[in-house]
Amino acid sequence: MPTGSPAQALRVAFVDAYSMGRHLLPAMQRHGAECVHVKSPSPDVHLAQLPVAEGFVDTVRHDGDIAATAAALRELGVSYVLPGGESGVELADQLA
Repeated sequence: MPTGSPAQALRVAFVDAYSMGRHLLPAMQRHGAECVHVKSPSPDVHLAQLPVAEGFVDTVRHDGDIAATAAALRELGVSYVLPGGESGVELADQLA
């Protein structure tokens, strides 16, 4: 990295961070990561009623187009995609 250039923060996306993912957010932030929330079209209906944790730098709504969602995450500088709960596993795998 050239001297004097600002380091880009690590960005991690969580798909459907309504359960476990909301607890991982503060841990990732303590390690210097910025987090993006990806909302799948079919999250767990009981958990999706919970508010999304504060602290996500952005939210991407997946509309079924993997390529478009992946492009949106690339534009946001996301390096890693993780499931934030059971309903996010398949989509996180496809996006990763």
